[in-house]
Amino acid sequence: MVAGYSGTALARKLGIKEGLTVRLVQQPAYYFDLFTDFPENITIVDDIRQPKDLIHYFTKNAATLEKDIPHLKKK
Repeated sequence: MVAGYSGTALARKLGIKEGLTVRLVQQPAYYFDLFTDFPENITIVDDIRQPKDLIHYFTKNAATLEKDIPHLKKK
C-alpha cells in the first residue's frame, strides 16, 4: 500500500533516504505506521546538538513553529 493519493511512497515524498540521520520532533505515536517504505539504515537522534541531515517537525499551530524554529536551526 502506498501512502496518499499520488502513488509516491511517503519516505520518498519526504526525502528520507538510507543512511540519513533524522531528528523527529513532536511526532505522533503512530509515526512509523504511516510508512510502507521507511529505510532500514536510518539513525534517529534526540540530542539537538548532534548533527542531522533532516528534521521532521510536527506542530498544530504557526505560533509554536515560530517559537521553535530558532532552536531547530541550532546544531
